[in-house]
Amino acid sequence: MDLVGTLILVSALVCYVLALQWGGISLSWGDSKVIGTLVGFVVLLAVYAIVQWVQKERAAMIGRLFRRNVVVMMIYIDLLAGTFFLLVYYLPIYFQVVSGVSAAQSGIRNLPLILAQSVSTVISGVTLSKFGYPQPFLLVGGVLTAIGSGLLYTLEVNTGSGKWIGYQLLAGIGIGWCFQIPVVTAQASVAPEDLPSVTAMVLIFVSAGQSAMVNVLLKNLRSETSTVDAVKVAMTGATELRQKFSSAQMPFILTAYMNGLQAAFLVAVVASSVATVVCLATRWIKFSGQTTAVAAA
Repeated sequence: MDLVGTLILVSALVCYVLALQWGGISLSWGDSKVIGTLVGFVVLLAVYAIVQWVQKERAAMIGRLFRRNVVVMMIYIDLLAGTFFLLVYYLPIYFQVVSGVSAAQSGIRNLPLILAQSVSTVISGVTLSKFGYPQPFLLVGGVLTAIGSGLLYTLEVNTGSGKWIGYQLLAGIGIGWCFQIPVVTAQASVAPEDLPSVTAMVLIFVSAGQSAMVNVLLKNLRSETSTVDAVKVAMTGATELRQKFSSAQMPFILTAYMNGLQAAFLVAVVASSVATVVCLATRWIKFSGQTTAVAAA
C-alpha cells in the first residue's frame, strides 16, 4: 500500500480545497494564505508524481498501467464523479434556500436523483453482463447526465415539483447507467494480477473529481449581495437564512444563491459533456467473463 503517496495526494487536495474556500470569499486571491495553498497544491502534486515514479510497482499509480482505456476511464470518472457530487451537494441547498424547506425535507426532495442513480446502476450492470460492450453505456450515460444537468440548470425560484423531480430522475438515470463502467472497463484492459492496482488508480480520480467541484456557489455571493455581508451569508446555514436576514435582504440573497446554483449546474453540464466526448477515445472492447476483455472486431 502506497501510504506515502496517499498522504501526499490527500495533502495536495486539502491545499486545493482550502484555496477555493478562501479565495474571493473570506480572503482575497492575492492573500499570502491563498497563494501559499495554491503553490503547495502544485508542489505537492509534483512531489507525488516523483514519488510514484520512484516507487514503481509499489506506487498507487503504476506507470505501465497507463494504457489508453485506463487513462480515458480516469478522466471520464473524474468528470462524472464531479458532476454527481455537484448535484448531490447543491440540490439540497436549492431546496433549503430557494424553497425554504428543512434539511430533512430537502433530503427527501433529493431522493429522485439518488434512487434513480441506484436503480440505474443495477440495471446497467445486469445489461452490461449480457451485452458485453461498455462503450455505448459510457456514451448514453454521459449524454443523459448532460441533458439532465442542463435541465437542472433551468431551475428557478418558482419551479414546480414536476420539473425538479423529472430533471433529477433523468440525471440520476444517466449517472447510474455509466458510473460503474469506468472501473470495469479499466479492469478489463489489464492482466488479472493488476486488477487491485488499476481499480485503486481509477477510484483515486473519483475523489479528485469530487474535490475539484467545491465552492462553485459561494463565489457568486460577494458580487450579488452588495447590500449584505457576503461572508456572513456564506457562513450562515442554508436553513437559517430567513432567521438571520430581513425580508428586505432576502431577495438579494436568493438572487445570489440562484445565480450560484446555476453556475454550479452549468459546471455539471460542461463536465458531463466533456466526459461524453472523452469516452469516444475508448478502445472498443468486449467483456469475456467479468474482468477479461478481447478486442472487438
